[in-house]
Amino acid sequence: MGLLGRRKGKTRAGLFMFSGVMQYVVLSGVPGNYKLEQCLEVPLDMGGAQTDLFSDPEKLAANLKRMKQSAGGKWAPEVVVGIQSRDVLIRTVEMPVMDLKETKNAFRFDFDKFFPIPVDEATYDLSPIDYPAAADAQSNSHYLAAATRTRSMENLLYTAKSVGLNSVGVEPGSVAAVRCMMGPVPPQGGSLCVIAGAASSIAVVCYHDNGVIYRNIGQAFAVEEITPAFVDTFSR
Repeated sequence: MGLLGRRKGKTRAGLFMFSGVMQYVVLSGVPGNYKLEQCLEVPLDMGGAQTDLFSDPEKLAANLKRMKQSAGGKWAPEVVVGIQSRDVLIRTVEMPVMDLKETKNAFRFDFDKFFPIPVDEATYDLSPIDYPAAADAQSNSHYLAAATRTRSMENLLYTAKSVGLNSVGVEPGSVAAVRCMMGPVPPQGGSLCVIAGAASSIAVVCYHDNGVIYRNIGQAFAVEEITPAFVDTFSR
């Protein structure tokens, strides 16, 4: 399955899980003219497994059932699951120009250059990205690579299926957030997106509608008061 797939269809649904919270959104319509059908948020209680949301399938199933009940007892026909940055690693990689399937197979031999997970224990995917022209553009292409542990993905997908959720894609939440901020008409040239979070934040350097560089920022916004000085420190 694709970690970075973009789904097509009249109804789009997303489920995002991160420490303490689970969010579910259902949209209908077409890009640029969406209608919000559902927007739900429920607590995510994983007990002592907060550092790995997918390590305990039974607790994960209980949380998903709670969300399903809040959604009226049923899921949308197809749901893309978003995972938080701590559960997936993202890199920009350069590979020789070839068929995408061949590129994914070839990347296996370069995997350890970019990710600290043994390739035999990992699930990964690559998606072509637009990139400023380089001198070697004739022979190389750029890709956004995402990787996570296979065991975590197996637990997630098996548990989702057990509660009737048809997961048609798993995607890093930060990638989806950047695409959302770009809107139906992305800016031309380069831009910078900053996703301010409660526990941590992410800065993304973009080119057209592609996130090129993703960097976690330690500064969080779960504070009692956001002062001008706090924002100034963050912007620096």
